Amino acid sequence: MFNTLSPYVDIIDTLLEGLKGPSLIILRGSTGTGKAYIMSSIIKSWIDRNMGRASIILYMISEKIAKTELVKHGINPYEYENMGLAKFFSITGVSSDPRERLSQLISVISDAVEFADNGIVAIYPGDLAFGGLSLYDLMNIIGLMTEAMNDHETKFITAFTLSNDERVRLARDFLEEVAQYVFEVTMEVPEAGAPRRYLTIIKPLRGVGIIPRTLEIIPTREAGILLAHYGITGNYDVEIDLSDKLFTGLEWFDKLTGGLVRGSSVLVTGRTGTGKTLLLLSLAYNTVQLGERVLYISFEEPPRQLIEAARGMGYDLRQVLDKMKIININPRSITLTTLFSEVVKHINDFSIIVLDGLHALWKEFGTKYHRFLRDITYFMKMNKRTLLMSKILSRREPVYTWLSSIVDGIIELKMVKKNMKYQRILCIRKMRLHPVSPRCYEYSIGAGIELVEPSIDS
Repeated sequence: MFNTLSPYVDIIDTLLEGLKGPSLIILRGSTGTGKAYIMSSIIKSWIDRNMGRASIILYMISEKIAKTELVKHGINPYEYENMGLAKFFSITGVSSDPRERLSQLISVISDAVEFADNGIVAIYPGDLAFGGLSLYDLMNIIGLMTEAMNDHETKFITAFTLSNDERVRLARDFLEEVAQYVFEVTMEVPEAGAPRRYLTIIKPLRGVGIIPRTLEIIPTREAGILLAHYGITGNYDVEIDLSDKLFTGLEWFDKLTGGLVRGSSVLVTGRTGTGKTLLLLSLAYNTVQLGERVLYISFEEPPRQLIEAARGMGYDLRQVLDKMKIININPRSITLTTLFSEVVKHINDFSIIVLDGLHALWKEFGTKYHRFLRDITYFMKMNKRTLLMSKILSRREPVYTWLSSIVDGIIELKMVKKNMKYQRILCIRKMRLHPVSPRCYEYSIGAGIELVEPSIDS
């Protein structure tokens, strides 16, 4: 049996080192990245574990609106208030006199510290609470926080935008300098689908060797947020037996490769319509006929459409569905973390994994999916599972750069117009672990996929 560690990182135990001591925690990020949501999740986890009480200072933010947003995310502030575990402090008016403003802020923070007592004090948003304060005023605030941390073991948390406003930047930089923890929240908007959010550890850099510095933020209704990495976080340890071969049942393919080395990975690439999916279906079907078990994951076409496509080549996939599992995954409905888990959870049941349509992942996740492919490729290799993949070869993301160094084999399919007709060309670009020289062949699609001998110049 093969196992993989849970991808989830505990927000308090791992990221904040248990929050056992007094701390100042800073979240920074652009507007809309979810800083308040992360603050709320930390407070929820703190209270739910019976670690103490929480005070929430809202600076020029409607308390009613703030509570409504929390409820939307599955966090019930009214319940915490009724139990005496949380209390809201609202500052809705600000004096134009800097002395009065500082006095008001100090008074509210003092009351919040007294209520929480050895708990958490959240101040949101930091831009409005601290922005515009002079350096002298900021030193007074830090002095108050330090006193509260020393006398009450208080944990402070606040959030700043990445504003270029000099007044905000001064406060943010000053507080970050003395903070124990600083995290940056970013958002990536792919060409299609929902935005993806990430949290990067800025401080501390100690004690985080077991996790990546950047984690994916996964919203949940029950737990606020989950922070997750995916794949393998330790060193790769791979042993390959070149004599342990997997034969596909395609005579020309087995003749060219001598059989695929178990644990190897092959990428089929080419422009749209060149037959990438048909080649993968042909390899999968014929391999199953030899007794192997195949998991076929398509990121574009549904199972029925794949079954019909295979039928056009004379393959009845319905007769082999007990050994060939076909599933469709919509990249818009999944995160890279859950996608990795979805693939590896089947590792004990199948000897071959097919990932058809990697370009759909690229459109959804951007360059973040590179890490997923690297880890899934090496995870299959570690467990002697053979990985077959397909991807459209695009000018915007040429495959012969980063991906060529990860996979063991690359097969490119092309269509060339010759004498008013299209000629199909299959090129072996590389086949590491196999005694195959780069070479191109003409191929045809009919009753399966067949090569036209002899080979041609590329």
